[in-house]
Amino acid sequence: MDWGVQFQRGTDETGASHRSHHVAAPPYAVVRGEIEDEILPSCLSQNIGVIVYSAMYAGLLTGAMTRERVANFLPEDWRRNLPGFNEPALSHNLRVVEHLREIATRVVRAR
Repeated sequence: MDWGVQFQRGTDETGASHRSHHVAAPPYAVVRGEIEDEILPSCLSQNIGVIVYSAMYAGLLTGAMTRERVANFLPEDWRRNLPGFNEPALSHNLRVVEHLREIATRVVRAR
């Protein structure tokens, strides 16, 4: 999959030239690490920035998502089709959220 985005500028009204900027824009979340093996190392080696989207994996990692909430998604809710919202991944992802909640609680207490 090509998640690349290229920002290019030519010259402005004064004739000054501008560099182009290459940025990768893949979906990425702690429970969705497909980009870690190839895309991130490739971007690093080529000095390409990475701006990810869906870091909270469509709300799953917010801490507000429960198994019951997922079960009650409306039929037209597009998240029903995401692998992370279906078993066995859903159970794994909800455990990850609980682990992250525990870490966050310890960090807050340590302040």
